[in-house]
Amino acid sequence: MLALPLAACSAPLQDGSDPTVLEIQELYAPENPEVFVEEHSGAGNSGEQRSELTSYRALNARDDAESWHGSIAFPFGFQSTDDFGDVDEMANIGLFDLAIQPAGSPVSIVVQLLGGYSSDLPIDDPGGPFAEGDDTLLTQFNLGLRYMLGSGKVRPYIGGGASFVDASVLADDNNGYGDDEIDSDSDFAGWFGGGVHFTSRGGFLLGVNVQYLFGAEANLGGREFELDGFTAGLVIGYGF
Repeated sequence: MLALPLAACSAPLQDGSDPTVLEIQELYAPENPEVFVEEHSGAGNSGEQRSELTSYRALNARDDAESWHGSIAFPFGFQSTDDFGDVDEMANIGLFDLAIQPAGSPVSIVVQLLGGYSSDLPIDDPGGPFAEGDDTLLTQFNLGLRYMLGSGKVRPYIGGGASFVDASVLADDNNGYGDDEIDSDSDFAGWFGGGVHFTSRGGFLLGVNVQYLFGAEANLGGREFELDGFTAGLVIGYGF
């Protein structure tokens, strides 16, 4: 939140009109707003200073109400699958979890990119299409809505939306340049879930998140698999 000098909150402009929030912001911006407010809110301050402090807070509250809020976070944990052959669990790392919330609304727009990895294979039969040492990847690109509950530093939430899912099996090509893709398939699906965010004074965010993917299928190695399952873990990020 941008801090404004107290005297500016009540001083009129040269033309006699009251200053707008934008006009004040263009003129004043203390480097440490928390210390500035604390220094001007003591019991020894005059009534005029306290009145200016009230104006300061009102103007900044109005400015906050006119802005957007959100968070950028990085989830990590594990992912289970209901019917993905011999792949029962996968390590899951979220490349990002971005939530944007319009002012005055408890609903956030959520964009996620999640990646699951396992050294197990959907088909682990001798002589099958995959060999020992191959790896399985499951990528989710999620778009949806998240309903935030409460307004304090601890905020539970629920949400859901649509997902684009890609499942692939990779084989080490032994040339030092990564893995070759053996087979892959993709599908559209849905997801829902919930969790809780704990936000500190500096904006640091820590939380837990649980989601369920449903309706996703893939054909790998000539067999059909269902990719439904839970993703759960911790979330670390920053709220703004």
